[in-house]
Amino acid sequence: MRIKMSTSRLTLLFLGCYLFLGVSLFFIMFGIFVLQSWNALQPIIIALYLISGIVFYLLAIKNCYFVANKGDFEVHKFSKVTVFSYKDILFLDEEQYFKKGRIALFTYRKDTFYFPKDKDQTLFNLIKKNGKNLLTKEEFSLRFPNVKL
Repeated sequence: MRIKMSTSRLTLLFLGCYLFLGVSLFFIMFGIFVLQSWNALQPIIIALYLISGIVFYLLAIKNCYFVANKGDFEVHKFSKVTVFSYKDILFLDEEQYFKKGRIALFTYRKDTFYFPKDKDQTLFNLIKKNGKNLLTKEEFSLRFPNVKL
């Protein structure tokens, strides 16, 4: 089953990265934009930046999604596919899901993963239902005292 990520979360994430990249490029090309008189080069650079941003945004909306299978789920981000087995997930942070709108997972390899919220809480409910090794917050804190939640 294919589950789409929240479009608003992806938009905010993409917008933050896009603005950071724009400011960085401006300061890298400071001499071109401020110290020189404007000719055809500056509008071309701005147009390329805007067009590439729109293309990457549309690709991100289309190519970022989850696929839920019987024993695992896949996270597709462009051409990168990461597979997570339900039995490998030790902790699912419900507090972050409802407060910050993101899925926070902790695996048995002591890795923490964050994903944008899915539509209709489908993936969240599947992980809660199929996760056989899920710990409560207290059990998790006792088992992994050095991990900050």
